[in-house]
Amino acid sequence: MLKSSFAVAAMLVLLGAAPAGAAQPSSAQRFADAVLRAKIALRELAPQYQAAQKATFRTCESGIEPDEDPPPHARRRAEVLAYQAELTPFVQVLRPVFDRLLADLRAIPTRDPALRSGREGWRLRTELFFGEPVLPGACEQLAAWVATGYARDKAPAFRVADFMRPEAEDDRLMEQSREKLERATIRMYRLGVSEGEALRFMGHQLFDVLVPEDESGGQTARASARASATTGAARGSGERRAGR
Repeated sequence: MLKSSFAVAAMLVLLGAAPAGAAQPSSAQRFADAVLRAKIALRELAPQYQAAQKATFRTCESGIEPDEDPPPHARRRAEVLAYQAELTPFVQVLRPVFDRLLADLRAIPTRDPALRSGREGWRLRTELFFGEPVLPGACEQLAAWVATGYARDKAPAFRVADFMRPEAEDDRLMEQSREKLERATIRMYRLGVSEGEALRFMGHQLFDVLVPEDESGGQTARASARASATTGAARGSGERRAGR
């Protein structure tokens, strides 16, 4: 996502502003303003999100050794639990911001195909962020299972496939949303939206406000949501998801 943003930024410099076509500049600006409101809402929720993350990690770590890896029979299920534990604060705290963003974008009338593409791009991106089901109490279930030594007959009862979307589906959603958002970003710039606002519409630095000031930036939404693996069991899941 970061490389894509830089590529589009370079393209915007080369393009310069062009006369408006099917859409009016005011429509493009309203699209940009909708994402600005989302960023402001994320900034306001950042303390709540960070506190929810810390509370979740404390619960997980209370019964788990940091360097402990599950045995082969438990690894896949433990990965799902660890991933779900990290996913829960992200979904519970931040999902309303993106529901509001989608509603705001749908409320802006436009027949411009590029802007409509951008609206669809954010729908796909929201599906990528929040489309997976959440497993309640994942931390507690994982900690309790670890306390039994990953006993087979004490494994938490859920179907692994229900809580881990195939990676190919993640890749598809990311690529489709990226293409649509890039198209809209270039169009918005040509309609008079500033470079920074156009890039923000694509998601550039949108989630930086979630990262504590004492941590380095440059994290995307999913990397921020899964800031660090709490156990060895979480490493495979966290590494897999951080690239979204």
